[in-house]
Amino acid sequence: MPNQVSESHHFEELARVYLAHAALRLSADTLHRRKDHLQSHLLPFWGQTPLYDVTATRLRKFTYVLEEKRLSPQKIQQVIASLRVCLTYAVKQRWLNVLPWPKLKVLQDTVLTTDMPLMSTSEFQGLYTDLLGDLSAAGGFR
Repeated sequence: MPNQVSESHHFEELARVYLAHAALRLSADTLHRRKDHLQSHLLPFWGQTPLYDVTATRLRKFTYVLEEKRLSPQKIQQVIASLRVCLTYAVKQRWLNVLPWPKLKVLQDTVLTTDMPLMSTSEFQGLYTDLLGDLSAAGGFR
């Protein structure tokens, strides 16, 4: 597991430490937006979650929760960006070894939506293996 660390920290602790750090470095508007994202969306969902349990699969579930709240795709991307900033801070503090999911590189013209797939490499490989098994059991391609 890439995020095994000697001391386990939970998201609520990260949020508290991150905000104290960010208060000295961010503009008032950015700090207010991050606080709002944390209080309204991130802490209610991630709260006592150990940082090593923040995974791509759980991020997908979180995205669905935000969609159910009828947040716009742009707002969802902003909330996820705030989550990513917090987790990047956790990596810098050595609370995590790596970010739980890679940053997607997209073309400048690409519009990010919550309909885009968010699969880790291992999840994709598992899906591919399952599909190959299904195909061979069904007699292959037709």
